[in-house]
Amino acid sequence: MKHLKLSLSVFISAMLAGIMISIGGCVYLKLSADGSTLGRIGGALLFAVGLFTILAFGFHLYTGKVGALFLPGMTYPAKLSELLMTLIGNFAGTFLAGAVFGRFMTNTTKVASVVEAKLDMLSNNPWRLLAVAAGCGILMFAAVCGFRFAKNEVVKAVLVLFSVAGFILAGFEHSVADMFYVAASGIVNGKSLGMLGVVVIGNSIGGALMGLLWRMTKKIQGKEVE
Repeated sequence: MKHLKLSLSVFISAMLAGIMISIGGCVYLKLSADGSTLGRIGGALLFAVGLFTILAFGFHLYTGKVGALFLPGMTYPAKLSELLMTLIGNFAGTFLAGAVFGRFMTNTTKVASVVEAKLDMLSNNPWRLLAVAAGCGILMFAAVCGFRFAKNEVVKAVLVLFSVAGFILAGFEHSVADMFYVAASGIVNGKSLGMLGVVVIGNSIGGALMGLLWRMTKKIQGKEVE
C-alpha cells in the first residue's frame, strides 16, 4: 500500500509537471508564430515559466530527474522505478494538456509544422535527433541540478532561465515538450511515438552522463556530491 501511494504521488506530480511544460510550449508557440527572431527569443525565455514552477513546487519532470540517476540518493532500482512513473505521468499530463490547449489555445498549423520537422529529422538523420536530444539533456542537468546545488539565488535563476532558452534557441529536443507538441498537433502514430522514444533516450544520455561525470570529478577530489 505504501509503494502504491508513493507511485500515485509521483504520477500526479509528474502529470502536473507535464501540464506546466505544456503551458510553456503554448507560450513559445504563440510568441514564435510570426517567425521573428525577437518572438523566438521572447518565447524561449518565457518557456522557462514551466520549469520555474516545477522546481518551486518539486514536481517530477523526467528530464530533470534523469540527471540525478548517478548522484547519491535512493537505490538504483528505486530511482529507475521513479523515473518510469515520472515518464508515464509526464506523458499523461502533456497529452491531457494537448487535448485541451491544442484545440483551443495553440496555432494548430504551427504546431503541426513543428512536429513534421521533428519527424523529418527522425527519417533523414536519426543520429542528429539523438544528438540534439542529448544536448537538451545536458542543459536540463545544468538547470535542475544547478537550481538544486547552487548557493546563490541569482545564480539559480540565471541557470534555469538561460538553460531553457538555450536549448530552445539551439534547436535541441526536449522529450516532454515534444510530447505536448505531438498531442496538440494530433499527429499521434507509430512514427511520432518512435520520435519521442529517440528523444527520451537522448535526453537520458545527456543528463545522466553529466551527473555521472560531475560525481566522478568530485570523487577524484576526494569529495562527494551533497
